[in-house]
Amino acid sequence: MKAADLSPEARGALAELWRKGLAWQDILDHGQPTAGDGGQAGWVERFEAAPPLSSTVWKISRQRGKSFAAVFAAGEQYAQRTPGAIIRYLGQTGDSAESILAPTFKQIFEEMCPDESLLPEPYRTTGKLGSELTWDNGATFVWSGTDNDTFRRQRGPRTHRLLLDESGFYPKLPDVEQALLPSLQTTGGKALYLCSPPLSPGHEFEARYLAAFAEGRSEHDNIYGNPRMTPEDVLNLIKREAARLGMTPEEFTKSTYWLREYMALTVAEEQRAALPSFTEERAKVIVQAMERPKFFDAYEGGDWGFGDPHGWTFGYWDYERAMLVVEDELWLPRCNTQKLADEVKRKETELYGLEQWEGKLYGLQTVPELLASLKTTPFLIEAARGDAPRQPFLRVGDDDLLVLADLHQLHGLSVMPTRKDDNALAVNEVDILVRNLQIRIHPRCKRLIKECTTVLWNKQRTDWERTSDGHGDVLKSLVYMARNIMRHRDPRPPAEHPWVDERRDMTPLQKRLAGRA
Repeated sequence: MKAADLSPEARGALAELWRKGLAWQDILDHGQPTAGDGGQAGWVERFEAAPPLSSTVWKISRQRGKSFAAVFAAGEQYAQRTPGAIIRYLGQTGDSAESILAPTFKQIFEEMCPDESLLPEPYRTTGKLGSELTWDNGATFVWSGTDNDTFRRQRGPRTHRLLLDESGFYPKLPDVEQALLPSLQTTGGKALYLCSPPLSPGHEFEARYLAAFAEGRSEHDNIYGNPRMTPEDVLNLIKREAARLGMTPEEFTKSTYWLREYMALTVAEEQRAALPSFTEERAKVIVQAMERPKFFDAYEGGDWGFGDPHGWTFGYWDYERAMLVVEDELWLPRCNTQKLADEVKRKETELYGLEQWEGKLYGLQTVPELLASLKTTPFLIEAARGDAPRQPFLRVGDDDLLVLADLHQLHGLSVMPTRKDDNALAVNEVDILVRNLQIRIHPRCKRLIKECTTVLWNKQRTDWERTSDGHGDVLKSLVYMARNIMRHRDPRPPAEHPWVDERRDMTPLQKRLAGRA
C-alpha cells in the first residue's frame, strides 16, 4: 500500500514521524507501510547505536534490500532530523550509483512520503535526482561513483554519514577510504560499507567485514531472510537465473554465483579465479608438510618487481610420486636485489645447506638443451662451467635482464629466464596439478596459500587483477617454477654408476647437517 492510499488520519501520523526522522522504524519494519521486514530495521538500529567514528559492514545478498535500507535510513530520515547534515553516497561507478539511487528515491519520495513539502530539492520541483539533494533544514545528500577517481570530488571537511555501497567491487577501496574517512573526524560521523561478497576473498572489503565482525558491527543475511519473498518466489528466481545461464537449477545452486550473490558466502569467482580447482576440500589435502625423498631435483621460481613485491618459491619435483612439493616462499615488498639475494641465500642455507654462491647452476651443467636456450642471457654460460652444488637443480625467474644480470654478477645467484608465452596455459597447468592433487604446499607458505584462493584474472584474461595487497607475485613465481620442471628426469643415479658416497655432492655444511662429516 502506498502512503497516498492511507486514511487521512494514518497519513497525518506518518507525516509527523517523517518530519521527526523516525519513519524508518515503521517503513523498514514493514518494507511498505503494510508488509513486513524487521531485518532491515534491525540493521539500521544497530548502525545508529554504533559509537561515533565507527565503521559498520553489511555483507548481505542481492534482493535483500540492503541499499534501500541504507539510503532510506541514513540518506533520507537522518537528513530529516539533522539540520546541516552531509550524507555522502558512493557506488562502484557513476552509472551503477544512479541505477541504485534513482528507483530507490522514486519509491521513497513518490510512494512512501506522505507530504510533498517534505521532499528535498531538486526532486520536489523537477522530479529528478540530480547529483545532490538538499532539504529545507540544510541537510544534503551527495553521490558519485568511484571510477576514474570521481570519488575525490566528494572530499570535504565534514561528513556525517558515509555510505560505501558496492564497496566489495571498488578497484581502489583504500584510496576511497583515504580520501573520505578523514571528513568524519570533525562531525563524529560513521561509515557504512554494504555489498554482497566480492569476487575474490582477497578484496579489502573482506578484511573490513572481518574487522567489523570482531567488533560486533557487522550484518550478514541471504535471500532466504527476505520476508517479502516466499519459498516459491525464491525457487522461481533460481529457475530463471539457471535458465539464463544455461544451467539446471541444481547446477545453479552449486555455482559460485549463487553462493556469493544470493547466499552471501565468500567464495572466489570460478570463472575468473586463477586456480579454480583450489577449493577448501582440496586444500585440506594439498596443504601439508612432506618428507623429502632420498633423491630429488630442487627448483626455485622468482618474480620480481618494485611497485609490486618480489615473490619466490622453493620446491622440488618428487619423481616417484609425480608430485610438485613447495617447501618455502619469500614475499618481499619494495626491496632491492641485495635484499632479495640475501633472503634467497638464507633460505637456500636452511633448505639445502648451501654456504657459497659462485654463479653455478647444476641444471645447466646437466641438461645441454637448457644451456642452448640461453640466447638472451650469454652471461649465464658461466653457470655451466666448473663444479655446481647439487641443489638447487634449477632457478627460473622473470625475464628482466637487468635483474638477472645483477643476481648473477653481483650476488652469485644464477637464474634462468623463463618463457612467458601462453601464460594462461601455464597457469592452467598448475591448476591441473591442483585438480589432480599432484601438488603439496607446506603450511608455512601462508602467502602462496592465500594467493591460490584469492588471485583473479582480469576481465580480458591477459593478466591478474592488481590489488593494494599485491599482484599474485608468489603464485606467479610458482607458475614460473612449475612450467620449467623436467618431470621425466630421474634424479636418482644410474644403476650402472651407483653413488658409492652419497655425500659427494654435499657441501661441508650439508654433511654436518646430515651428521656424517
